[in-house]
Amino acid sequence: MGHSMPVHLRHAALRLAHSAREEMVWIDAIDNAELRDMILTELSPSILTAVYPQPGVTLSNNDPDCFFHDGRDLCYLELLFTLARNANWHPHLVQDHHIDRCISIVAKCDFGPHAFYLAGIFLRIAPEQSSVAFLNSITERQWWDIMRKAWFYA
Repeated sequence: MGHSMPVHLRHAALRLAHSAREEMVWIDAIDNAELRDMILTELSPSILTAVYPQPGVTLSNNDPDCFFHDGRDLCYLELLFTLARNANWHPHLVQDHHIDRCISIVAKCDFGPHAFYLAGIFLRIAPEQSSVAFLNSITERQWWDIMRKAWFYA
C-alpha cells in the first residue's frame, strides 16, 4: 500500500492491522521463515503509509490525511506500542522510520493519551539500540511533558 491509495483505504488498513496487533506481535511464532520475513519487511513500511501525509501535498488540520489526526494516530501508536513488545519488530520500527514519525508527533501534538503510547514505544526500543541518538531530538521539556501525561493516562 502506498501514498497513492485513497485515504479511506489506507485508514481502513490501519484499523485492520490495529485489530490484529495481538497476533502480529508474536511474529516469531510463524514457523515459515520466508513468510515471517515478508511480513516484517513489507508490512512495517505499509503501516507507515497509512499515517504519513502524501509527500508534497499541503493539507488543512481538518483533512483526514493531515499530519496529525487524533484518532488515526492514536490507533497507529497503540499498534506500534504492541509491536514494540517483541524485539523482532524493533529494527523494522527504527529502520522503516516509525520512530522518526513518533518523534515528529511529539513536536506536533498536545499529547493526551498519545503520551502513554509514545513513552512506552520509546522506552521499549531505546534500551537495546546501540545508539539512542534518534531520541536526542526530543527536548528535556518534551520528555517531562510526555512522562507527566503518560503517568496521568497509565
